Amino acid sequence: GNEKIILKGLVSNVPPKQAVILTIPTDKPELHLTVDSKQQFLKPVCDTLVINTDNMQCHLIWRANIPWSLDIEQNGDLKVITK
Repeated sequence: GNEKIILKGLVSNVPPKQAVILTIPTDKPELHLTVDSKQQFLKPVCDTLVINTDNMQCHLIWRANIPWSLDIEQNGDLKVITK
């Protein structure tokens, strides 16, 4: 987080030589997995950054590995908390 991305010539309503600077947010989602009444915290990893220059939006895609046995019947839920 807090990295800077400089875009030039990619934003339609900004002159081509003028820079548009984006700062990647430092916020990270918290993932709480509960399986059969046992809670664990997952470590999400941001693996995709999508920049929509038309709408001036930046999206971060977070992923996490969820340990789940297909051989054993389990009940569980995943809670995602963002700031």
